[in-house]
Amino acid sequence: MKVAAIVAARMDSKRMYGKPMKLICGKPIIKHVVDRLRNIKKIDNIIVATSTKKENDIFINFAKKEGVKYFRGNEE
Repeated sequence: MKVAAIVAARMDSKRMYGKPMKLICGKPIIKHVVDRLRNIKKIDNIIVATSTKKENDIFINFAKKEGVKYFRGNEE
């Protein structure tokens, strides 16, 4: 059996716009999450899930750069 970790991310938020890309110690929050997931030996795949909205293209670029899979779908 394979295990996947899905990281849900989107730029639009009522409380904090762009939260996954906010920097902590010079790295975006989403990078911290992916790096931590990579340390878990039982996880076979990491998938960044986001919507098809243009503003979320940044997460697809991030996933490609980091060498992780991605999924785009309806925000609803």
